[in-house]
Amino acid sequence: MTFNKMHLTQYKELTTPLDVHLRDNRTRQAQGYGTLTFSLPNNNHLHIHKVYFVPGLTKNLLSVSQATECGYTLTFKGNSCLFQSQLSNGTSYTIPCFKTQNIYPISITPIKISNASHQIHDAGIQNTLKWHLRLGHPHLQALHKIRTHNLADGIIGPFTHLTFCEGCLFGKMTSNPYPHSTQYTKNPLQLIHTDLCGSMPTLSLT
Repeated sequence: MTFNKMHLTQYKELTTPLDVHLRDNRTRQAQGYGTLTFSLPNNNHLHIHKVYFVPGLTKNLLSVSQATECGYTLTFKGNSCLFQSQLSNGTSYTIPCFKTQNIYPISITPIKISNASHQIHDAGIQNTLKWHLRLGHPHLQALHKIRTHNLADGIIGPFTHLTFCEGCLFGKMTSNPYPHSTQYTKNPLQLIHTDLCGSMPTLSLT
């Protein structure tokens, strides 16, 4: 988890914030998640995926389970911990950390993403949603296919990922079954079901 949204790339907002319970019994809410990149002393980079953005934190917090899911190795012995990562060049890098007040501080520095990068990313999200609405709510793969194969004129990219679409949500909703009727008709037109609306502000052609 991080308190600084500017540290995250490939950021995605959560449609429903997640409650995060801290050790001092406080509760904060995660607003979204992304990839956090650290700069190592040997000029390599360390990537941790699905890092939650939690406003109100004062420190970045690393989950052991999340780190192991990303392929990192953590070895605990006594009051020390070794954080080991496999780098892209085939070598490994080990970061020692020592227990302080029941936590293991790690001395690595996140790379801060510029405002311009976030603005470009946000613009890509807005552009994707715009063309999603204009073209009748197709999925992201269809948007890419339309653009790359020139199936329509004037389609402007880039397309990143689709955010929450209210129309798609309503379109996929189902209604509960109607209750069984206790009234039965015996004659034609004894019971009529109809939809009523109006009055219409525009006159019909007839």
